[in-house]
Order: sequence, then structure tokens, then C-alpha cells
Amino acid sequence: MQQVSTHLLIRVLIGWVMALLVLGYAVTKVEKPLQQKVEVEEPEKVAKVVDHKQLQCLADNIYYEAGVEDIAGKIAVGNITVNRVRTKYWGSHICDVVYAPEQFSWTKERKRAWVALKGKTWADSRAAADAVLNGLKVKQLDSALYYHADYVNPRWKNLNPITTIGRHIFY
Repeated sequence: MQQVSTHLLIRVLIGWVMALLVLGYAVTKVEKPLQQKVEVEEPEKVAKVVDHKQLQCLADNIYYEAGVEDIAGKIAVGNITVNRVRTKYWGSHICDVVYAPEQFSWTKERKRAWVALKGKTWADSRAAADAVLNGLKVKQLDSALYYHADYVNPRWKNLNPITTIGRHIFY
């Protein structure tokens, strides 16, 4: 029981540290008119029990989709993944959504799923996934289901953009 309590306390602390980091984030590039200050909502349930497989899938997705982004970009990508789970259209679990056909380009290379990730980028991605699963979210993205990097031109791009965070445009 002591080990579980310590693990839970660490997760709660990580969640709050992530929240503080995101709260201090402000987008300052002028050349992208959609960029705006990122607002986050306080987590509803900080001490939520999370399936480690689902946490791993979310962390992998954040790592490969937004590994080079700052913490706000990582949280935003995690929020989109969780939003997709809520719709049940792509699947009812995070891993289902992440590995749904033609959704995330990195999953086309299935061997990546078996690579042991490490380093600061992985640790940051894992912490962001944990914070997202504990309720941390970007307010502007409550209903967003799509995003793409600003250097690609997907065929579905005719949707109304909500915001830009880092190199990603969210719809």
C-alpha cells in the first residue's frame, strides 16, 4: 500500500508541475495569426487510476507527434488523442485511437511501437501523458479532434482552425 501511495503522490506532483509549466506558457510569434495564449483547465480528478498500457500509448503518441514541441504542444497533442477516445469513432481506448488506420503517421512504422524510448524528450512526453490522463487540458481544445504540422497540407485542411500551438494547427 505504501508503494502505491508514493507512486500516486509522484503522479499528482508531476501533474501539478505540468500544470504550472503550461500556465506560464504564452505564444509570442506574431507571424501566425491563430496563435494565442494557451489556457489550461485545472484537472478534475488528480488521483485517477490509469491503465499503464494506455499511458504508454499516449506517451508514445506525444513523443512521436510532438516530441520537439514545448510542454504546451505536448499537452495539446495528448488532449486531441483523449478527445478522440471520447467520441468512440476511432476506438474506445487510447491505444485503439493511436493505432487507428491512417491517423498518426508514425504508427505506419509498426516497429517503432517496440522501441524502448529514453532521454529527456521521452521523459517529458511521458510526464505530459500522465498530466493529460490526470485531467490537464488546453481550454481551447475541448472539442478539437484534428491537428497537423504547419509544414504539411492534408486534404481535410478545409476545417475551421481553432488555434496554433508551436508547429501544430488544431481543428
